Amino acid sequence: MTLRPEPDTSQADWFVDATSDWQQTATFGPAFDDDILSGPKVNHHDARHYLLFRGPASNVGQWGANPIDVNTPRALAPASVTWPQDRAWFIAADVDEESMCVGGSAALAQALLAAFGPNAERVTFGQTGDSKATER
Repeated sequence: MTLRPEPDTSQADWFVDATSDWQQTATFGPAFDDDILSGPKVNHHDARHYLLFRGPASNVGQWGANPIDVNTPRALAPASVTWPQDRAWFIAADVDEESMCVGGSAALAQALLAAFGPNAERVTFGQTGDSKATER
């Protein structure tokens, strides 16, 4: 089916009438209620603003987002940044990239290299990775 113009503009009322900041609404859409979108956000050097969630690592990706409709759950991207309470490791996955960075112990690095083979590479803090690794 081809998309076609919608004559009923009230279909956009959820966006037009949202009480949250329009950029937040455009980013997250109706995935979250206004009380979450208007709540505190982590300001990362004025470049990005993040919603902060807490819970077990096994629940990452289960954001409690509103479903698209009654029969369609909403699938959201995995977390941009994730870390445990003891900060033993850290995962950063940029929304614009098809890669992620994982910081942790030597044992964790070895396990990731073993599990992901040529799709993983070891770098040291401050070093950028081989861009070809993300193409494999």
